[in-house]
Amino acid sequence: MVDSFIEGPSFDLEGNLWFVDIPFGRIFRASPNGAVEQISEYEGQPNGLKINAAGHIYIADFRNGIMQLNPNTGEVTTALGDADTEGFKGCNDLHFGPDGALYFTDQGQTGLQDPSGRVYRWCPDSGRLDCLIDKVPSPNGLVLDKAGHALYVAVTRANAVWRLPISDSGRVVKAGLFLQFSGGRAGPDGLALTEDGGVVVCQTGMGLVWVHDALGVPIAVVRSLVGSAPPTAPSAGRRIVRYLSPSLTPAPSYTQSCPSAAFPWPPAGASNPSDDSWLATMILNLDDYEVAARQRLPRPLFQYVAGAAETSAAFADNRAAFDALKLVPRMLRGVEGRTTRQRLFGQEWSAPFGIAPMGISALMAFDGDNVAARVAAREGIPYVLSGSSLTRMEEVIEANPQAWFQAYVPGEDDRISALIERVAAAGYETLVLTADTAVLANRENNLRAGFSTPLRFTPRMLGLRHQTALAGRHLPAHASEARYAPLRELRRPTRAPIVSRQAARDFGRKDHLNWEHIRWVRDQWRGRLVLKGLLSHHDVAMARTIGCDGVVLSNHGGRQLDHAISAMRALLLARAEAGDMAVMLDGGTARHRCRQGFSARCRLRLHWPPFSLRLRGRWRQSTKSRCAHYAE
Repeated sequence: MVDSFIEGPSFDLEGNLWFVDIPFGRIFRASPNGAVEQISEYEGQPNGLKINAAGHIYIADFRNGIMQLNPNTGEVTTALGDADTEGFKGCNDLHFGPDGALYFTDQGQTGLQDPSGRVYRWCPDSGRLDCLIDKVPSPNGLVLDKAGHALYVAVTRANAVWRLPISDSGRVVKAGLFLQFSGGRAGPDGLALTEDGGVVVCQTGMGLVWVHDALGVPIAVVRSLVGSAPPTAPSAGRRIVRYLSPSLTPAPSYTQSCPSAAFPWPPAGASNPSDDSWLATMILNLDDYEVAARQRLPRPLFQYVAGAAETSAAFADNRAAFDALKLVPRMLRGVEGRTTRQRLFGQEWSAPFGIAPMGISALMAFDGDNVAARVAAREGIPYVLSGSSLTRMEEVIEANPQAWFQAYVPGEDDRISALIERVAAAGYETLVLTADTAVLANRENNLRAGFSTPLRFTPRMLGLRHQTALAGRHLPAHASEARYAPLRELRRPTRAPIVSRQAARDFGRKDHLNWEHIRWVRDQWRGRLVLKGLLSHHDVAMARTIGCDGVVLSNHGGRQLDHAISAMRALLLARAEAGDMAVMLDGGTARHRCRQGFSARCRLRLHWPPFSLRLRGRWRQSTKSRCAHYAE
């Protein structure tokens, strides 16, 4: 595209993206396949564009007022040229209410030096024009809340967003400050609503798009890949971000969840939004799975998988530790014989990573444990079944005879003995004991999202507000006798059902576990024994002395003890104490972080959240694709 100043993105009913070019008076249309065509060029300065429910296209023109476009001929005509014979200062943006009324801002060159900007409401059918407020320093983007009771206005040169409550008579009453920003070379511009009624704010001067909940609490931030001044109107809602291709970062000190309105859905060219066949072409890396999963899973389930403890400091440090490592490649070494294969415990695996244990994964995808086990077997990578799985261990070992079993060790010898006997009888050869759950973690983000133990099947959990995981296909299956039978099996001998009031108490009976219990397990268990959740090199040395075959360095993905050291930071000292014992890592891996872990002499990396964050109906394909992304 030639030089331009793009503004006003808006989608029509066919999925075409319309936008304007201010200085050259041009209007463009981009089709779902990415083809862009110029529809019109006229004498004006189009600043914003919106399409109403009837498909009529209106333009806020800085020079001419409110204009209307004929999309068939490209003709642009004046719809509203002045306010009762008084010219506008310079119209900026517009928004249609549910009753068809058009709200628009008259910004001109107003600012703190001249706080005389205005916000209007115009009824095209009756021709009535009302000035809602006339003392705004540079009103810009605007959006009406879902109930139609309040209008949010971006006040650019005050670096703020105002909230204008609208009374039953249509007047603005008790206008107030909703959000106050700081920094940047320009303030808020375009606004949009999330599906939950939150406010999305484009802060052009810093190249950020902020996502807030309905109370104004920041939830996430989208960072422009080109720095400051991203497209200034996220008003197209969910899909406009597809054209930004941004990175998404949780807002600091707040829950990591983000409303689905901030994500690209449906993808370009998808004729049926419920069809996930676009997965293979749209998912390009591991982070993309998380973005898509936010869209598809009920918020409590997504937060359970993707969330961390307290302030998420340990979670963030897991990635920071990897990002701090830099690679020095050697060239001209003749790498035609390169391979990702790795030997571990006397067996050669196709790649140096495996699928880590993740509890209740069958709630994320029906029969998820078995499907993941089968995919791991087919791809030739290790798979670890969680002791808090909803699927019987005997069933999973049939799906993958090489699967490992992870256990949260109970504190009583008779229960430990019963557990070992059952695992051995099922045919597992590798037992993974998790050591870092002596007390329950403080996962505040889970509680905020509505996830609790015991599990409560609330409308929020079932995703009844959206056609997502449980509501779409999980609920009938999990409500059946066949699906709840494994829950009763897990009560024998180690676990109460996840919906039972006994569940939290069962999960918490580990505070008196000590190294003598591990010695006792080592004496009883004849297979390979792996201890997971160690970080101190002193504990690694103790595990070697006891006779463990391997250890997994892990801070539980930042989900257990906030501010715990990352596994990568603990690796060097742990490796020095391990001797011939296998050392594996867990937590913090995405994209290139696999390579960094292997370069640091790690034998194997275990992953789960990207595998668990699946798309409805595409579990097998997406899990296999994840394996491919890791291998690449």
